[in-house]
Amino acid sequence: MFSFKYYAENLTLKETIKMPIKIIEGWGITHMRRKIGDEEIIEVYVSNGSFEILVLDPVDWKIRRKIKVNRFIIYRGKYQK
Repeated sequence: MFSFKYYAENLTLKETIKMPIKIIEGWGITHMRRKIGDEEIIEVYVSNGSFEILVLDPVDWKIRRKIKVNRFIIYRGKYQK
């Protein structure tokens, strides 16, 4: 699977990036900037269609860590597993 970066000004292709092998089917991708001490880091969050969210390094797209997601249903304001 590949990711594509485009120039915002004219939407021409800037770069093609090969995604990590674990991302075969994805449902969403986003990023977040956060501060750890004085250092600002950027993390890319990718859903791979399972009950985990992959946190990727935005430079080399390697997996930094995984976040396990519990499945639940909201029914009349109450959580049910």
